[in-house]
Amino acid sequence: MRDTSFHAPPLRLPRRHEPPGTLGAECNAHRAPAHDPPFGARPPDPGGLLDMATQIPAARASRIGSAIAAGFGLMRAFFARGTRRRRQEEILLDLLRQLTLMTEEIHRANLIQQYRITVDQMDRTIDDPSLADASSTLTGLSEVKRRQLLFANREYGSLLLAHRVGGLDWDELIGHLRILCRNAIFAEYWDRTAEHRRSIPDASVEARVGAAVDVMMEELADDPDEWWIVGPPTAG
Repeated sequence: MRDTSFHAPPLRLPRRHEPPGTLGAECNAHRAPAHDPPFGARPPDPGGLLDMATQIPAARASRIGSAIAAGFGLMRAFFARGTRRRRQEEILLDLLRQLTLMTEEIHRANLIQQYRITVDQMDRTIDDPSLADASSTLTGLSEVKRRQLLFANREYGSLLLAHRVGGLDWDELIGHLRILCRNAIFAEYWDRTAEHRRSIPDASVEARVGAAVDVMMEELADDPDEWWIVGPPTAG
């Protein structure tokens, strides 16, 4: 008969039940209690990570501020250049206007001087009949008639000059010409000098005025009683 041994099962002690939150309290009894940092105090920064996190944005802010300042400087320089350029353009335009006015004044002065020379020659011709043959292409005229036609030419030239230098506008010129065209001596002068005006350029002021006088003469021949409405229409 084989020997039989009986082994008792291992002894298991009942597990102590501890209330929640007290498990392992004895193990931590030797540790120093943890204390929260005071309000507003800087928390511990192992490795300097917090310093790096605060220094990097500060550096970026500094660079951004420098870039903004530089941008404002460029904008001020740009607008300053723009202001100077606009000022230079204004000065240039003002000089051009003054130059234009000066040129017009010189042109008017030259016209007046030219007319003075012409009138002086006419006066000499009227005073000295021997000079009339050298200055006039009209033939078969008595001495008196030649003087009359020369004076009619002088009157027409005065009105034309007054318009060209700005003394008379177009409507005022037409009004004076309507009166002048009623004069028989001027009508004869205008008829005898028709060939002379054919060589005048069509785009010139004198050609435009001459065309207006031609219309007046034709309308006066048809109805001399309504002389105040003859000729081209006026703006007034």
